[in-house]
Amino acid sequence: MFSVLGKCNYGDIFVAKAFNIVPGNKTETLVVVKSLLSQEEQHLIEARADIETYSKANHPHIVRLLGICRELEPVLAIYEYTDWVRNLKHHKNGVIIGLRH
Repeated sequence: MFSVLGKCNYGDIFVAKAFNIVPGNKTETLVVVKSLLSQEEQHLIEARADIETYSKANHPHIVRLLGICRELEPVLAIYEYTDWVRNLKHHKNGVIIGLRH
């Protein structure tokens, strides 16, 4: 089950259900997923920078990167879902993921 929120420079952004994604939580969890649909070099650089930035972030107002799925195409970056995401449809540059309220 997923719901498309919009697009970023390198792929789609959607809400999905993930199982066992949060340590200690063996139930399904709503997550935000960014997909890497383009293999263009600039898009790969942007996606890598995005993932590196969120993997290093440790602040109560920034969503957490929960995981990356590289086993299949497209590559997926999985982020923490927050309540404010449900009110968003899309944002021009994919800046849907970012600040937590």
